[in-house]
Amino acid sequence: MTIYELKPKRPFRRIDQKDIGKVFGSTDKLMNRITLKDFYNYSKIPNQDAIVLSIGGEIVVAITIQQISFKDLLQEYCGDAVGMPKKWELNEDDKCAYIDYLNKNSKSKHASDRISYGYFTLTEAINYCRKLSVKAVFLFSDGTDPDNLFNKFYKYMGFVKKSKRYFDATWGGDLILTMLSLV
Repeated sequence: MTIYELKPKRPFRRIDQKDIGKVFGSTDKLMNRITLKDFYNYSKIPNQDAIVLSIGGEIVVAITIQQISFKDLLQEYCGDAVGMPKKWELNEDDKCAYIDYLNKNSKSKHASDRISYGYFTLTEAINYCRKLSVKAVFLFSDGTDPDNLFNKFYKYMGFVKKSKRYFDATWGGDLILTMLSLV
């Protein structure tokens, strides 16, 4: 379901049903479980969307965004998080965005530029979130080394850690909750 009208200046667009069969994969074994069909199905859920970076017909990066209240975000996604602050700068009803998946396509001919494309796609997603008038963007730093990913990528983008590194049994790997304030 569309939560904001995307009018990209770069090759960003909403995922489309015709994208489902395209070649897509990740070098990260946990992220490799998420298919373009999953991204497409995610985009059909109310208050959720999936944006892709498409170059020459290839999906280079896919990302999901959910519009959610701060209270619901904590209840639905942060129940197992360790070392979270007791006091937050947000109120329960504040509107937030949750980026559930950011997956770079290792099978793309543009795979050598995946980090820069990941940066541009996350920047586009943050701009998308600003247009939704959310107060903060949340995502989990994950993968085989979430500390390294946070320090080399998310921290550079302005995100701050909001939990300690912990193992999430549902995900099957370590996570760190991160937040970017938009106020």
